[in-house]
Amino acid sequence: MSSTIHCIEYKNGCYIGGVENNVEQGYGIYIDDKGYLYLGQWFNGKESGEGIWIQSEYVYIGNFSGGERDGQGLEYSRNIGLELDAVYSNGKITKVLWASKSFKADNGVSYDKDTNTFEDGNNGCLWIVLIVILISAIVEFFKWLF
Repeated sequence: MSSTIHCIEYKNGCYIGGVENNVEQGYGIYIDDKGYLYLGQWFNGKESGEGIWIQSEYVYIGNFSGGERDGQGLEYSRNIGLELDAVYSNGKITKVLWASKSFKADNGVSYDKDTNTFEDGNNGCLWIVLIVILISAIVEFFKWLF
């Protein structure tokens, strides 16, 4: 059975995209009234595959599995000024590939910028990459939609 495009309204948000067997499947976008937005791939009603997660002043672009960040992804947190390229498992950081500054994550992972082999001049590049990937994903979504 192939997925069809639907709009599903929930109490606090809505989903527009592929639906199969009454669950989100394929490509779609979900937006809620708290400022959460996910654009990307869905499998069995969960964010799975490549996607973009935007919430308030936070952006994550990367892989998801079962509704959690899983695999490599880029993130930007405006409120603390952090740019990050990391590997995730079940929504938690397991390895930092690059970061714009030192930090301590909620799961106890810490990163010391002073021991990083990257140069400080790279700080602005990640934000440009995030914008390019976001625009590309939106274009692909609308190509798929229409």
